[in-house]
Amino acid sequence: MAGDALPSVAGWEPKDWLALIAATSTILALFFSNLVSKRTLAASRYATDTASWQKANEAELKAIEAQLDTFYAPLLQKSETNLLLSRDLRARQKDSGRFLLLEKLFDKAWRAGLSEGERELVSELVENARAIRAFVAGRPPMSAALIPYLSRADAHYRILQLAYEQKLGDDPAPWVELYIYPKAVDGVLKLEVQRLQMRAALLRANPGNKSPPMEALKIPGELELKPWVDPPREARPELRAPLAPKT
Repeated sequence: MAGDALPSVAGWEPKDWLALIAATSTILALFFSNLVSKRTLAASRYATDTASWQKANEAELKAIEAQLDTFYAPLLQKSETNLLLSRDLRARQKDSGRFLLLEKLFDKAWRAGLSEGERELVSELVENARAIRAFVAGRPPMSAALIPYLSRADAHYRILQLAYEQKLGDDPAPWVELYIYPKAVDGVLKLEVQRLQMRAALLRANPGNKSPPMEALKIPGELELKPWVDPPREARPELRAPLAPKT
């Protein structure tokens, strides 16, 4: 019988060996079952995390692509069109090296001497300025660092419209220096597009992995805006009168 093959050591009977074997088998079974359970749980957790990060990455990628396709690309295209038209108009002027459209719009003699094509160019530039202002309004950029730049461009375009409509008087001096178009705007917009494109490429390359936070837009010193005019205010004691006592 099988029990006869089991040795008898220090008073152990075959039934004792059978009990030991059964207990050992149970312990090993529990050990391997626990190991498999841990591996299964880890695999399940990994799959859940991967799915969660993939969903988050897809949402971020979709938002970036929407900004690039519906905001930055059209804005840069409109801005580039305005640049080309303004260069064409400037190239037609005798004083092209010193020509500023905003300044010339105050010169009635210059406006009267424009050819039909030049008048149409000026009209188109002002209309594009109006279109750019309308396009940007209500479309906040992804980076708050762009707001001062878009605001400066908006101010330039608005003053350009008012000068074209002859609503600012005859003297360009109070307007030209402050409201000239800041070239840094286009440079910063292109940097932002590069930043978003690099982020989109990272998300596409690692769809199921946790991505580091997107780096903030870094604006180099040569693209920083000059301080806006901000005259000091005089004290106004009458504006700080104490509130009337409650009755």
